[in-house]
Order: sequence, then structure tokens, then C-alpha cells
Amino acid sequence: MWYVLGTIAIVLLSYMLWRFARFRYLTFPPIAIADDDPLMLQAYLKARADVERFKAFFAERPHACTVKIPFRTDQGAVEHLWGEPKEVTEESVRVALVNRPVSQVGSVPTEINVPLNEISDWQVLNSDDTITGGFTTHVMFIRAKEQWGELPAQLAEQQKRFIDL
Repeated sequence: MWYVLGTIAIVLLSYMLWRFARFRYLTFPPIAIADDDPLMLQAYLKARADVERFKAFFAERPHACTVKIPFRTDQGAVEHLWGEPKEVTEESVRVALVNRPVSQVGSVPTEINVPLNEISDWQVLNSDDTITGGFTTHVMFIRAKEQWGELPAQLAEQQKRFIDL
């Protein structure tokens, strides 16, 4: 009798953990965006053109800022990675990477110095939970809708937080 109850309890607990993990760590299919995608290229230019606004946000609230930078991997690919800006000067930004490049085989530096005129994007989390910047993220939302038909509910909610779109 206890064996049957124990088995049922384990099955129910496993099911509940699976349900929790499934919704807590949702994954989405990859979004195919060409290296020469015109909207993405425009987003890079917009982020660079608006870099003075990013610098002002960084001066006020550095921990609320993130920056996306191009990173050339040891396999020759250029990946655009998000990082935490540690220092911003007139000419460059020192960034601590928060994600690892997919095509990198060797070690990855923990911090990289990038000229401001080469950044891919930037964004700032505002006190009201909205997001300023995120120009490439906007392009990803557009391309995701084109490829998937509509955004999953979680991404649609995230999209509403961006105020520069």
C-alpha cells in the first residue's frame, strides 16, 4: 500500500516540477536574421546615432544600462553580445559580457573595450519597468512575427515595455 502511494506521490511531484520548469524556462525557436538585414543595419545606426543619450543614462544610472557589442569569434563569425557597461568615455565603452558567443571555441575575455561608434545597441531599464533603447530587439520582434505569425504571449508582453519603438 505505501509503495503504491509513494509511487503516485513521486509521479505527481515529477509532473508538477515538469510543469513549473516548462513555464519558468520557456524557450523560443531561433529567429533567422541575415547579417545584412536592412532593419537590423538601421537599428545599429540608430543606436550609434543616439549614443549621447545612452551616455547620459549611464552617468545617472549605470547599473540600469546594458550594451550590445559586435564580437569576432575565433571561428571568424561576428556575434552581437549583450554586456554590462563598466566604464563609458567619450570614445569607447568597457563592457563585461553577460553571454558567451555561440561559435567561440576558446576562452572569452570577461571584459572588452569597444569604440562607441561600433556598438550594436544599448538599452536602459527605467524605474517604471519600461525600457529605453533596444533598437535591435525591436527588429527581432518584427522578424519573429514574420517567421512565427505572432509573438508568444511572454514576448508580446516584453515588447510593450519598450518605449522607443
